Amino acid sequence: GITPKDIDDIYAVRIRLEGLAASMCCENATDDIINDLRETVELQEFYITRGNYENLRNLDSEFHRKIYEHCGSKVLSNILTDLHRKVQRFRLTSLQNQKRAGDAIAEHLCILEAIAAKDAELAEKLSTEHVKKAYSHLKN
Repeated sequence: GITPKDIDDIYAVRIRLEGLAASMCCENATDDIINDLRETVELQEFYITRGNYENLRNLDSEFHRKIYEHCGSKVLSNILTDLHRKVQRFRLTSLQNQKRAGDAIAEHLCILEAIAAKDAELAEKLSTEHVKKAYSHLKN
């Protein structure tokens, strides 16, 4: 029972909070965390070449979950996880578009590189833009 208004509200909140989570993740990002995020992005790149959108969606969710998990705030992580879960089925439709899926992977890679560089400001900006683009694609 998620209405179009609910989707709008969820993305309005996600747009503001995803950037915060990525920024905070920079403070906690160890080599292991960065390597784990990199492996997730590399698997996304593999599955897009296979047209396996189910695994691609799961890995997309995994990338976001890892950032939430490592942001250092259980409260923020719980809020974002709940919001992310509520839009899961809508996101599959978006990620089945090969262009959007490819763009999302490229955006993840840029976010990852900002986190690896410990550039909190850039990680926040890129994450915010990523969610805005996903929302825009979902609305079209």
